[in-house]
Amino acid sequence: TGVETMKGVAGYDLTRLIVGSEGTLAVITAITLRLVPKPEAQKTMLAFFPDVSSALRAASGVISERIVPTALEFMDRRSIECVRQEIDLSIPDEAGSMLLMEIDGDRDLVERETKKIGSVCRRHRALSFQEASDKHDTERFWEARRNISPSLYRPVSYTHLRAHETSLPL
Repeated sequence: TGVETMKGVAGYDLTRLIVGSEGTLAVITAITLRLVPKPEAQKTMLAFFPDVSSALRAASGVISERIVPTALEFMDRRSIECVRQEIDLSIPDEAGSMLLMEIDGDRDLVERETKKIGSVCRRHRALSFQEASDKHDTERFWEARRNISPSLYRPVSYTHLRAHETSLPL
């Protein structure tokens, strides 16, 4: 049920469908495994931008530098506001979007690519750029992304939005 593409999250999740059917939808006749060694190093980064277009240009800039992140997640202003009260992160008041990025590989490559990503983000008007220094920081960064969906069910305070933006329909 695997795919040959770099990112295969679109479409049906055939693995869970087959496993969940407990043998009623398919019979497995052959299995091919590809073992991939655990990367030597991993780095998680978080960048806040004043608007969506700056973040998207930065994401495009990272890819144009021939860096292939293992994760490149985007959050808009409303998503940031939803999780602002739930997480222990320093979020600039004027943040209009966020990129959560992760890379892995050998140590030297990860360090070089982290510097390039930081440079690309600053070039595209990043309000802040943070690198996780340990597993605790990495977990805090990912907590922001994981809390989007659950936080949509809670009332949100929009006090951090600028005055002209509070008139937008919610």
